[in-house]
Amino acid sequence: MASQWFYELMGERIGPVSSAELVALAQRGTVTHDTSVRKGADGNWVPAKRVRGLFCVPNTTSVPLPTVASAQSQKQPVDTPPQQPSRPLASNIRLVSATLSGEGVSQFAPVGNVDAICPYCNQVLVKKPGRKKKCPFCGQFIYVRTRPSDKQHVLATETQVEQIEEQWSVVNGTHDTYLLVKRLFAEKLAEEKAKLANRYGREPSDNEVEVSLLREAFIENAERQLEEFEATGSGIMAEWLTAGDNAVCKLCAPLHGIVLTTEEARGLMPRHDECRCCWTPANVGERDEGQKRTKKAIDKAIDQSVNAEVRERTNCAMVEKRPSSNWRGATVTIDESRPQTPY
Repeated sequence: MASQWFYELMGERIGPVSSAELVALAQRGTVTHDTSVRKGADGNWVPAKRVRGLFCVPNTTSVPLPTVASAQSQKQPVDTPPQQPSRPLASNIRLVSATLSGEGVSQFAPVGNVDAICPYCNQVLVKKPGRKKKCPFCGQFIYVRTRPSDKQHVLATETQVEQIEEQWSVVNGTHDTYLLVKRLFAEKLAEEKAKLANRYGREPSDNEVEVSLLREAFIENAERQLEEFEATGSGIMAEWLTAGDNAVCKLCAPLHGIVLTTEEARGLMPRHDECRCCWTPANVGERDEGQKRTKKAIDKAIDQSVNAEVRERTNCAMVEKRPSSNWRGATVTIDESRPQTPY
């Protein structure tokens, strides 16, 4: 029997899906390196990056998915009740029927502009952008996607991007999963919107809802990283890593390289709503070049980050600035005695 897989998305466990479907989900970005996946009904939950071949399989139609890279995952999958497919919306029936009737992807309605024309205001652009960019005429974000009907790179609106993604789900045979994910996301949005409305005493904007969901997902992922460090073995610590590019903000830049115990690191990420930082394991035999391990160096980095946040109180002492920060790291206590690397 073909392998059956389960994966987690926004706190929900989805599956079973076949090996080919899991590879397609990875190629479309639904399943990322840090997504938790499980093989079979009794397998262990592991990060998707530990599944050999998942992110480098060129063709999802003929290559079976290899096994998870751990001894415990070599169990045979157990038969599980088939998942009830979600009912297609009326607007999606045409996409499904086109494929089932053999008409193929060439029958998909053309979406987006092949030429350098804004899909919103239809103004001619000086140059066709190669990635997401604001239109100089209407100010709307123009998205760049490859549509399945003819593999052309097109300029698309946000709505057209959803159409293209749905077309690809039909091509990859993951349309039921796409609809399920879309429904779960809609439910999650509604739940988060109600929670924020209760907190703010007003109707939150769509952007506020999305930022809140992203923040929750970030926190969950950061905490999961720390749990994995603790499960790996004693003595493992957490090193703060920024994205390392020119876009790193003044809040995060000073924190790059600080090495904390997993207990000290709890709740420190994200530093802000658009944070791109992550934890990486320390005390695993790595070189300590660029690391900040002493209490003095760590406290200094935290002070610099807080100082960048609380600019309006530049004349105040740091002991007054720290409590005014909304970041938990401003009040974290760093132990004087630091664990030493066992290597």
